[in-house]
Amino acid sequence: PERGPRVRIPASPPDYALLRLAGQTRNRHLEQARQEINKSMWCVYVLKSRQIKKWIYVGSTNNLRRRIIEHTSGKSLSVKPYLPIYLATFIAIPTEWQARRLEKYLKVGSGKVILKKRILADEA
Repeated sequence: PERGPRVRIPASPPDYALLRLAGQTRNRHLEQARQEINKSMWCVYVLKSRQIKKWIYVGSTNNLRRRIIEHTSGKSLSVKPYLPIYLATFIAIPTEWQARRLEKYLKVGSGKVILKKRILADEA
């Protein structure tokens, strides 16, 4: 049987292209995506003290900005003696359960070693 010419169907355009066609910018789309991620994502974060070089703190939260403000303002008793502190790194995790597991792992034994040697390379 004789076949007709092949027609190539292009892939669907990405969402930001559709938004641009509708008069919105890509930046607005990205900001909306960030806000949605921030609502649903959990973060495992690592704080370091500016005064005590070997000290680190590992925690998890679903609102990183709020939690850092609480720590730096001295509302957290576990961090207060080590002020001033700064955010060394954080890892975004999709669920609370996974974030709590990773936090617990990074606080003890081999997890702490991996944190210092692989994630916080300046600790090695």
